[in-house]
Amino acid sequence: MIQNAVKLDSYNNLELIAIRCIEINEWYDGDIVEIDSAEYIIDNGITHIKGTQYGSNGSIDECWSNYYDKVGRITKNELYDSCGKVIESETINYDSVGKVISN
Repeated sequence: MIQNAVKLDSYNNLELIAIRCIEINEWYDGDIVEIDSAEYIIDNGITHIKGTQYGSNGSIDECWSNYYDKVGRITKNELYDSCGKVIESETINYDSVGKVISN
């Protein structure tokens, strides 16, 4: 059972390419290459990361997904309820020089 950790599932299109569990303290204290490095995202062809945060009793505290473009920028993020239903979704658009366009 996973406890006090965040599990990251990294996908290249629909193919699961990596699973990593990170202790909750590391998640909040440091840079997480899968989330923070556009170079890592590009080099590994990551298009989607699903994150699941587990509490001390193994219950799911939070589920979310980030979607990435070919240059490693987040283009969409979603937050899910405990049943996996999307409860919040945000699409992020960029202009021709890479600046975020306000929604």
